[in-house]
Amino acid sequence: MFENFIEDLCKNENLIDVARLGKASQSSLSKWSKEDDAQRAVSGNIYEDYAFHTDKEKNAWWQVSFESEISPYYIIISNRRNEVFIERAAAITISCISEDNEVVVIHQGLLYFGSPPLRIPLILPLEGRIKVKKILISTDNAKPEYLHLNQVNVLCKKALMIDNPDATIFFSNRIDGFGMRLSGIMAAMIYAHRYEGRFLFSWFNRNNETYNNYHITNDVESVFSDDFIGSHVVDKSYIDKLKLLNAHNYNKQSDNATIDGYICGYENRNDFIKSKSQYNFREAFDSIGFSQKLLRIKRIAESVNIRKKSVAIHIRTGDIVYDKYRLFHSFHYKATPAHVIIPLIIKYKNEGYDVILFGQEAELCTYLSEKYSIVYSKKYSESVFDSTELAFFDITLMSRVSLIISAGSAFSKVASLIGDSEVIEYNKVLSDKDIIDGFYDFQKNEDFLREKVLSDLYISFTYINFFRKYKDKLTTSVKLAIIDKCILLEPDNYLNKLIRSIVLLNTDSFAAANKSILKMIESPRSGEFLKSFIQKKESLPPVDYVFKEHIKDFVQLAEQGYPSVAIILLMHENYSKSSIDLSFYHLIVEKARTAGYEGVELLESELQIAKTTIKNF
Repeated sequence: MFENFIEDLCKNENLIDVARLGKASQSSLSKWSKEDDAQRAVSGNIYEDYAFHTDKEKNAWWQVSFESEISPYYIIISNRRNEVFIERAAAITISCISEDNEVVVIHQGLLYFGSPPLRIPLILPLEGRIKVKKILISTDNAKPEYLHLNQVNVLCKKALMIDNPDATIFFSNRIDGFGMRLSGIMAAMIYAHRYEGRFLFSWFNRNNETYNNYHITNDVESVFSDDFIGSHVVDKSYIDKLKLLNAHNYNKQSDNATIDGYICGYENRNDFIKSKSQYNFREAFDSIGFSQKLLRIKRIAESVNIRKKSVAIHIRTGDIVYDKYRLFHSFHYKATPAHVIIPLIIKYKNEGYDVILFGQEAELCTYLSEKYSIVYSKKYSESVFDSTELAFFDITLMSRVSLIISAGSAFSKVASLIGDSEVIEYNKVLSDKDIIDGFYDFQKNEDFLREKVLSDLYISFTYINFFRKYKDKLTTSVKLAIIDKCILLEPDNYLNKLIRSIVLLNTDSFAAANKSILKMIESPRSGEFLKSFIQKKESLPPVDYVFKEHIKDFVQLAEQGYPSVAIILLMHENYSKSSIDLSFYHLIVEKARTAGYEGVELLESELQIAKTTIKNF
């Protein structure tokens, strides 16, 4: 009968429930009390029977305090659902206390009330007429009695949520994945709470199927409640037009009249916020108005029984392994190579940890969980979860584990902030010897590879990731074997082919390698790749740091007179520098002619282009 009573009231009268923004406390605990007993009543959750339960005492009380004064339009109190006990709350006193400790009693006396959806709750209409800092509920009995209620809702007009319209505004305007968006929102909430400001955020969805396959960015309506959206979401185009400073430069004494607010993002997820503010990431996370479906998933994740000595291993692959980033070796540090997973499992099992695997590699995680008697997080989830629900479930569950091992994934970092837990990159807990031994064991693990739990692209990523990290320690034959394996598994990746030619330039096959690179430069498809690799463009992954890994190789090989490598180096300098020492390249032309290397004419042609487009030394 009253199933959506509060939601409908909020919608019809433009209200928002601000109860969860308050800090709840109570006079005592009982043997029936739960963890965070008092706060449960304002958590937004509806419990099967009661939210909190005091001990039996005279004048038992529960209260909720707000950071600043609010002006409620309604205070709604839902009784315990077990009707055998609801009469105990029939005689209660409800008082509102202002910032100046003025007390207004808004209800006192005998009144029987229930709990939705079957019975109507106690509804106290205030019409925003009084200022409230605290709401106090106490028993009104001459003899000792328990106080136990289900839910307390405090409804305010959305426009009256912030007393000070001139309050500083903190914005989050991220457009990347789900984890990073959450981090930006929580950072904005923390800053706003600390400096008594407001927070707003955008939720922009890219119209890009490939991007959205690897970045969980469902429509804002499916992630957050209508109230939360109405109070805090603004259009990205609006934020883009504002003059904003980075939030960690905020200073109360600064001239805020010259700016529109402060922007929060990844750089704000640091100990500065955690150490200086009592309102932390956990509280911010719990204060976010998620949609009902995500709140349900949050409850499921928080109900999982996890032993204190547990470790989460996040196997992150996604866009780094499967999307366009793989063609440029971009962001390798964010994904987990397969050869480190088993050494991590063995290490922590031997140290007595319960190991929980997280990640989208379902077949791999299932195989490892069965083989090593560990847990895959999906065991605790439901098969009907969509991608957003599963991502939210994993973040929430991971936040409850005290130690998280990852390759630097956003999910693991956000989970560690919410749970105030430790996140460590795998190369900080495994030695170089562990990783190198793990790679060679991975190559020989026929049982592992035979199970087909790894895709060709994941195997290729694992090989090239190892090559990039340890290439200076590998022999030429091992380098070529690794690169050849990658080319076999991933034939459309021209960067692997370029690297193979660079390795060959240091062998007796230098003439063939020089010719191979020249063909790449002249070919329309591979030539386009080289242009993308050399020139950092906004429409492409930021690959300049990957190119710079090979600068030393390019310079050394160019000095030996190889035109092909000199052309690539010159193209890069022509794009990235305002001036070039062309005499360096003229010397290479002379060396190449003397040695009889192919490609001299092409290098001279590129030199002519450089002369007309830049200022030379």
